[in-house]
This record gives sequence, C-alpha cells and structure tokens, in this order.
Amino acid sequence: MRIPPHDPVRARKVIESLASPSKLQILALISKRPSSPSEIAETLGLKLPTVMHHLSELRDAGLIRPASVRRTGGRGRPAREYALSDRSLTIEVDLTLYPNLPPEEEIWDMVSDYVRAKMESGGLPSAPGVGDVASTLGVDRRMGAVVLSLMKRRKADVISLVASRVLDVLRGSDRPLSIREVAERSGVDRYWAVLALERLQSDGLAEMFDGTARPT
Repeated sequence: MRIPPHDPVRARKVIESLASPSKLQILALISKRPSSPSEIAETLGLKLPTVMHHLSELRDAGLIRPASVRRTGGRGRPAREYALSDRSLTIEVDLTLYPNLPPEEEIWDMVSDYVRAKMESGGLPSAPGVGDVASTLGVDRRMGAVVLSLMKRRKADVISLVASRVLDVLRGSDRPLSIREVAERSGVDRYWAVLALERLQSDGLAEMFDGTARPT
C-alpha cells in the first residue's frame, strides 16, 4: 500500500494510528490471523467498545479491512473478522505541506465550499481536476490536490451534499423531472444526479420511474 504526498490527511491518520500502542497490539494480533472484535478484546484485555473504536480508526486509515464473517463454533451470532489491508506500507510526505496541514474537518469545509460553488455556477463535473479545485477555492495546486483527495475518499458525504440540492429541486417542481432536468437544475453532471437520486430513493425521499424522478 502506498500513500502519495497529495494525500496527507490519510498519511496523518496512519501515522497517528501507528503511534498508538493499543492499535499496534491489534495490528500485531490480526497480522497472524483474522480476528473478530470480541476475540481481540479477550486476547488483549481491552473493553469491546474500546476495540470497536480502534478498529474504526484503523479502517478509516486504510490499515485493516473486513475479512470474513463466521459463527463461533458454528453457532451463535455472526462475527465480523478483520485482517491487514496490506503487509507493507509506503508513506510519502511533503514536509513543506504536512506540518501546516489544517484539521480534516477544515479541509472538508473546503470540499463543501467547492461542491456548493460548482453547483451554484451550474457545473459540478463528474471528475473534478486539481486545477479546477484550486482555482475555484483560490488555493495553490498542492492544496487543491489535498482537497480533491479528501473529496474522493469521502465520496458518500459529497453525494449527501448533492442529494440535498437535488431534493430541493424535486420539491420545487410541480411535475416529475427527467434525470437530465434534475442534473441541469441542480447544477451537476448527470453522474452526480444519478448517485443523488439513488441515495434519495434509498432513504425513501424520492422515487424514480420511467427515466423521471419525483419526491415522495
């Protein structure tokens, strides 16, 4: 696994995880065999909520992954097991950028600003580029790359932003809208319009039929 210099947010998560004795114990354990949270808690003498918290952060850092689901002794509730994502890791850090990196939520605010600005101007592209992100936010290309990297990693959150806009568009119409109309009125590429509509339909807030969409 390799973390490039334009993804310092993830690099920071990995570095912080590797600095935690408890997380290192968990990594050492599951490097030998996939293990469930309860097995990890029992083996390491940690409380289960603590283990679940560590596993969540290790997954967020990309260091572990769900491996399998099994029933202890063939009976009981299924237990999710976790394994290492990779056996090796390379982190490339831009030392002129990393020390001054703002908190992740501040960078996320920049992602939100970019998405909203592009929707307002009628042009959130399906695959934003570094130059577009940087010029829209008024930052240099290195910071634009950082913002874009987080935007890709938190795609589900971006879909939520777009879905909110799409829902307003649907509720503001007196008739069902085609996907093309939804995209145009929301200021996004068709790609984002479809993802947003699928999210809204999954949440029970909209429905799609015969190539059109409407709020429920």
